[in-house]
Amino acid sequence: SYMGVARLGYLYRFARIPPALRGIYVGTWAEGGNTWDRGRDIDAGDLVWAGTLALGADTGIGPVWVAYGAADDGDDRVYVAIGALF
Repeated sequence: SYMGVARLGYLYRFARIPPALRGIYVGTWAEGGNTWDRGRDIDAGDLVWAGTLALGADTGIGPVWVAYGAADDGDDRVYVAIGALF
């Protein structure tokens, strides 16, 4: 199997609230990727494109994120991450 993905994003700290939160962030990402069974099947025309918007905070227990992502194939998701970046 083959897989490819490219991501371009931006993360901005828009607030710093001591002491519990070291920063509050907003971020956005655009990405394209896909998987293929055989190398000869790889085609840029098969890429699935997606975008994500996220809100996060740098806390005492680590980063905490809530994000929404949507792909051009109609799939969308809400993500929650505590203690690790995604």
